[in-house]
Amino acid sequence: MKRKQIISNLLSITLALSVVGCGNVINKGEESVSQRIEADAIKEEAFTTIPEEKLVTDYMKKQLAHDVSFIEDGNQFINLYFFDKQPTDSTLISRYGLEYNTQTIYKAKDLHFKYADLYDAGMTTLYTQLHIKNETGDKFVNNKLLKQIVGYLSDIWNSQKNDDYVLAEEFQEKNSNEAFQKYLKENDIEIKDITYPTFVTGFNYVVGADVATVKVNIKGTQNKKEFEKTLALDFYFAPSKDIRTCVKLDDELSDKDFEIMAVSTGTVPADQFDTFFKYDINKAKEKFGIS
Repeated sequence: MKRKQIISNLLSITLALSVVGCGNVINKGEESVSQRIEADAIKEEAFTTIPEEKLVTDYMKKQLAHDVSFIEDGNQFINLYFFDKQPTDSTLISRYGLEYNTQTIYKAKDLHFKYADLYDAGMTTLYTQLHIKNETGDKFVNNKLLKQIVGYLSDIWNSQKNDDYVLAEEFQEKNSNEAFQKYLKENDIEIKDITYPTFVTGFNYVVGADVATVKVNIKGTQNKKEFEKTLALDFYFAPSKDIRTCVKLDDELSDKDFEIMAVSTGTVPADQFDTFFKYDINKAKEKFGIS
């Protein structure tokens, strides 16, 4: 009888220990799953990409889809209709099926309605050249454009109110501020400090926009771990809506003649600035998902 009672007690103890053991395993399992879910929630290492790359506008999609030779076609288009200069490439008119008569005075709005891409490409170059000629290229790039870049980074990235930039209406509608804050939250990122660029490293032309490349240093935490990262950023400046919609046709220059139409990580990494710098339009298309 005593033997049966001892065995019974041993079985009870064994079962109790088993239950406690299982409880510990379940808790550890829950903790492991919780940690895995937390890790999965962080989608990527901080600033491997930036949320603005997913906010590409139809304007930029259309412009970047063109071959770079389209820039020169746009220049010749403006020269033909606004300055009565015959194109150096005699195929321009036939290539795009342009209506042209030396005796006809063409209205800008009609030209934009019929040949919007050529008009935008040509006006981008025209107003860029006017600014560079009037202010010298360095002042235009490292003063006016850089001021907008710093203003954008301060306001959108660093949450410090700044009105020194102008967003193109199409890009503004994408709400980059909301997208950026969502990106920080989803990836558990907190920005502690941003060292703003003091000069533009690279300046290039694409169809319908000027591209200013800068270097930015960011310090912060991700998942409560400190990080520091130096980024290359490309800012795409398109002519203002007034210029693109023919409201403005004069040569009175303004700080608002160019607006931020897009932002992406640089096609050249920041650590290659000193040894190699060449804007790569094909990489730009990849970043924006343009084929």
